[in-house]
Amino acid sequence: MSPVPGTRHLLRAKDLADARYFEAISVADMARVASLSRAHFSREFTKAFGEAPHQYLLTRRLERAAALLRTTDWPVTRICSEVGLGSVGSFTTSFGRMFGQAPMAYRSSWPPAARLARVPVCVARAYARPQNRTFREEAAGGALDPASAAALSELVAKGAGGTLFLETDDCQASYEELSARGVVFNDPPTAQAYGFDTSFRDPSGNNIRLTQVLEFDPARARG
Repeated sequence: MSPVPGTRHLLRAKDLADARYFEAISVADMARVASLSRAHFSREFTKAFGEAPHQYLLTRRLERAAALLRTTDWPVTRICSEVGLGSVGSFTTSFGRMFGQAPMAYRSSWPPAARLARVPVCVARAYARPQNRTFREEAAGGALDPASAAALSELVAKGAGGTLFLETDDCQASYEELSARGVVFNDPPTAQAYGFDTSFRDPSGNNIRLTQVLEFDPARARG
């Protein structure tokens, strides 16, 4: 049996850092997976990948922290914990060295994370309506009586439900995926002042617009 190349053992340690960066793993844990002493492992890892193992692990954690800052509204303390770091002060210092900004300044440089919510506008509005209404609705038993609700459902089934807006973070990719599944679009993804959108109809004929919202670009608005 031929011996396992030394780099294979190093890749096991690298995979450990990639997969479990959020746990309290250390260089000693990485060396143990590679079946090497810590000192020898550090030398070989640096030689193979051009980066010390502790720096590689820290980089994975900071990259994930940056993604969480862009896509969530979690406080810095929670993000620090989620990526396997125990000290907020050390996290803030290391993050600043890598990205040139403090964590909160980095977050402020990106669009609000709320724009990534996958909630259709109609659903958000429905859940935002007051639940305790008092203006001439006590005896109504709801916004619609059963006959009106049935009539509305019938209209939607006939394709008279208006336009539903859905948001995606990649309009082109969603267009290609849905097209591959047999969805027939009215038009390809088109650049708009606010980003990109395309549309298709559901089996009942109701129009559905798929929208990707980007930061406002005056060039797109003029185009």
